[in-house]
Amino acid sequence: MKKIVITLAAILVSTGLAAAQEYPTKPVRVVSPYAPGGSGDISARFIADGLGQMWGQSVTVENITGGGSMIGAGHAAQAAPDGYTILVHGTTFTMLPALRTDLPFDPGKDLKPVAMISDTQFVLVVGPSVKAKTIAEFVEEGKTREILATTSGPGTSTHFANELIAGATGMKMKSVHYKGGSEAVIDVVAGRADLYVATVTTAQAFLDSGQVRPLAVMGRSRLEAFPDVPTLAESGIDAEVGLWWATFVPAATPDDIATKLNADINKLMASPEGIDYLKKQQATHPDWTPVQFKEFFDTELAKWKKVAETQGITLN
Repeated sequence: MKKIVITLAAILVSTGLAAAQEYPTKPVRVVSPYAPGGSGDISARFIADGLGQMWGQSVTVENITGGGSMIGAGHAAQAAPDGYTILVHGTTFTMLPALRTDLPFDPGKDLKPVAMISDTQFVLVVGPSVKAKTIAEFVEEGKTREILATTSGPGTSTHFANELIAGATGMKMKSVHYKGGSEAVIDVVAGRADLYVATVTTAQAFLDSGQVRPLAVMGRSRLEAFPDVPTLAESGIDAEVGLWWATFVPAATPDDIATKLNADINKLMASPEGIDYLKKQQATHPDWTPVQFKEFFDTELAKWKKVAETQGITLN
């Protein structure tokens, strides 16, 4: 009997490996919970095009929007766990659960993290309304008056970034919500607001023209584009956050398929096309395994839940 059990187990393992090696054998869809044209959708389309060419298989993007990106995410979570539905989501996927109690699924349990696509650092940019020339001076200025910090919307990564900075420095800060990053940075340029936490691509033109000034980077290292701009950590401020995009599949998807998908995405991002894409986005690619990505994802979920509770963040 023991020999039979071992034999059956070996058959199941070999069958699973064979299925992963053959995957995909039919069209794959990539769910983008964002409207066409945004950075999340651009990431989804790059992955779909790249994997489609690599596999010689049809890979299409399906935009399922609404609910602050959670309708599309929920749709992907409830799809068949066979690797033929892939979700592309980003930083806010670990933030919105801290603010929403009405989600019909649990991002930490109902979806399996597969692979990172890109990771972009945020830069703190200020306009003419701010006198400070350094991050240290800005922190002091923010303790004497209320800083108006714009966001690309309530519950977004820029919103959480503002609150993270306020909590770490003790600055007086009020988040002012806009419908997108372009509107948010324009009011900083005009002097109607003080601060916007932006990706370099969003603020590049304004930075190049000198209409806004970079005070600090919110990532682990300085940016190649701005080597003289320090990180917040260098100034003793613990407030790290960036804009990342990644892939997920339904939680019950076999590990062998998730591992193959991870390897193929990492291979794509390391290709000349992937390197060129990352350069244009001024981003990097963490080539993590699914296990490493899962550890990061769970840590981020816990981190933003604590920030939301400490700072009293709401969707209003």
